[in-house]
Amino acid sequence: MQKKIFAVIGNPVSHSKSPDIYNYLFKKYNIDGTYIAIELNEENIEQFLKEFAKGMNLKGVNVTMPLKEKAATLSRRLDSLSELLKTVNTLDLTTGTGYTTDGKGLLLSLNYRGFDITGKNVVVIGAGGAAKSICYEIARAKVNSLTILNRTLLKAKELADIVGGAIKTDDLSKMDEYMQDCDLLINCTSIGMKGKDFEDLSFINLLKKNSFVYDIIYEPRKTRLLKEAEKNNIKCCNGLDMLICQAFYAFEIFSGIMPDKEERDELLNML
Repeated sequence: MQKKIFAVIGNPVSHSKSPDIYNYLFKKYNIDGTYIAIELNEENIEQFLKEFAKGMNLKGVNVTMPLKEKAATLSRRLDSLSELLKTVNTLDLTTGTGYTTDGKGLLLSLNYRGFDITGKNVVVIGAGGAAKSICYEIARAKVNSLTILNRTLLKAKELADIVGGAIKTDDLSKMDEYMQDCDLLINCTSIGMKGKDFEDLSFINLLKKNSFVYDIIYEPRKTRLLKEAEKNNIKCCNGLDMLICQAFYAFEIFSGIMPDKEERDELLNML
């Protein structure tokens, strides 16, 4: 029987930890599968999925930037969340169905860390990419409030309209105004990656000591945002935990098996 192939597609993907995560899970659960990284752009994803995927026995892909929106248009069907957001991060090629697991992954990560967001005031920085599904899941998790801050206020308002509910939006320059009541701060932007950073991190000093700072970036492992949080003795987490947890949901789609906290702990130590 031909080995099942799975892959992460996008550009760039050479840095991706996904092959390490899935190949570990395949071995753990005795699944005859291999996971690889394939660099694709918007210009060649359609040809790849239609002409090459079947020939190489590709059964499923995880989709990263900049292909999430394009992959949604190429799916035969979408789950309800992907239909709403017009984006996917997981494609089951055996059924042609697109899924979105980022938001669920972040909530599972927080749950594993013992942080209950019920009744909390949550502030999300950013309104694109993973922020979409993260805001969707948070808005339905019985939080006290959700505020989206973005450099382009219109994009924050558009996301709030899509997600629905009583979501506040504001310009990122107003950050300080929301920090005192904030219980969970999530950076969903690329601010903090190489060549990009917050001009001023003094807003961290306004956070409560029992708050939580989550940066979905995982390279570098400790952004300046997380370093400042640690200096203030505030609990924090980088994006590697979310990457692992959202992969668990995708792995369940591919295999029918949902890994547990033990596997998550092993992967955090391994990666």
